[in-house]
Amino acid sequence: MPTASSLTRTRSLTRLVPAGPRRRAAVLTLTLRLAMVPLAAGVEGPYPAPPIWPGDAHKALPGQDVFLTQDGQEIIVLAPAPDGIKKIVRIRLWNDLAPSASEDIRSLAPGLLRYAFTITNGPQAKDSIRTWDLVVPATGDVVHATLPVRTPENWRAGGVTPGGVIARQEALGSEELGRHLRWFPPEDETRHIAPGQSLSGVAVDSAYLPGFTTAWFSSLHMPQQEFDDNWPAAIQKQLSFFNDPKYREKMLLVIGPMFAPGSSDPPIVANFQAGVRELIKAGRLNPSSPFVIAFLAALNGPPGHWRSQELPAAPADATERLVARAAALSLAMRFASPRP
Repeated sequence: MPTASSLTRTRSLTRLVPAGPRRRAAVLTLTLRLAMVPLAAGVEGPYPAPPIWPGDAHKALPGQDVFLTQDGQEIIVLAPAPDGIKKIVRIRLWNDLAPSASEDIRSLAPGLLRYAFTITNGPQAKDSIRTWDLVVPATGDVVHATLPVRTPENWRAGGVTPGGVIARQEALGSEELGRHLRWFPPEDETRHIAPGQSLSGVAVDSAYLPGFTTAWFSSLHMPQQEFDDNWPAAIQKQLSFFNDPKYREKMLLVIGPMFAPGSSDPPIVANFQAGVRELIKAGRLNPSSPFVIAFLAALNGPPGHWRSQELPAAPADATERLVARAAALSLAMRFASPRP
């Protein structure tokens, strides 16, 4: 079996594989050769989104031949035809996923943490999750050398190799770049997370302290197999947005190994401020919660002052408890105990 460093990622195949029949064979090969190594084409976006499909070719702007449907689940191409009338080509993106994650962070030994995840694909989804990955820091030995990535039965994981700094922190609203740490099933179509199902037993052991990061989820379908290499260059250029994973995958804000031991407070505080803001936007944290109010006040106060006093509000639900656990480990924060 090849090593992770010898494999090739597939996240931007539209740049790496030409269109047409040759693409199909290349895509199938690359799909089985996932890993965390640099793409020759560089960073994964950002790319501007194409306009929304107006529903009628006659309503399209002149010169614009590529569109997204309102729900973001199909590409519409106005392709040239022999009779001179453009034909409508619909390409499904297979991105109707509804990922969520429950997390646990526990200490295995001094200086070693286990980040455990249960990944769920909500019943409202129409497509299955066939791969997911964490964005981890751009440098450093994030994964513990002797107790590395844990995988459930019949799933595999790639390692974090040097380089490959192409992943944006999209869920944090940041252009900061990191690397991918990916989990994926073998060549068995039954080994996926179907709508309404969950996958547990996924974990990574690391000396790195917790922070907010982006998780990406994909069905691993390759819509670009339907791109035609005979389409004009203008259409090919308009399709370049597909290199950005946010148009073909789903992302989720999670907590993972983000900060080397001994990291200073300011970048950790900035990460937690951004993460809490995004959780509030997503409705996963209540901005009126006593815990959230006290936690943000501590982050916005004098650096390090929280080490001398206990925050007055206790976390009240699973999300608040996860944030408190991460802050205790990364910033040595202390919180009031929940009332009986």
